[in-house]
Amino acid sequence: MGKTHLASALTQSLCEAGFKCLFKTSHGLINELTLAKRDLSLTSLLKRLDRFDVIICDELGYVPHDPDGADLFFQLIAQRAERRSLVITTNLTFSEWEKVFINPRTTAAAVDRIILNCETFNICGVESWREAQAKKKLKTKEI
Repeated sequence: MGKTHLASALTQSLCEAGFKCLFKTSHGLINELTLAKRDLSLTSLLKRLDRFDVIICDELGYVPHDPDGADLFFQLIAQRAERRSLVITTNLTFSEWEKVFINPRTTAAAVDRIILNCETFNICGVESWREAQAKKKLKTKEI
């Protein structure tokens, strides 16, 4: 089981327990923030997002973003810090988050807000679920 599967299972359990959750890829969420800023509806979007008890941002760092998108994602992190929950899945260590936030100060501030009250889970040494499924399919075709 990988990061996305764990985050999905966590989301389902939280929803069943009565929490309002939003599960999105980080890329999708950052794009939504960028479009809202362009359309002058960012404040409205941030208010809507604040209604969720938990926001799950899947796959942070897979797709590069421009500095504006990175700053908007930081704004979301800062808004939720110490008030609401945020789950982030990523293959990046905190020291690599500069690839996401670009600006070293913004990176430090984002990491600072995240690690203040976070639980970190490192998944290593586990075969990729998708890779295992592809191998099963390949074996089935060979038979």
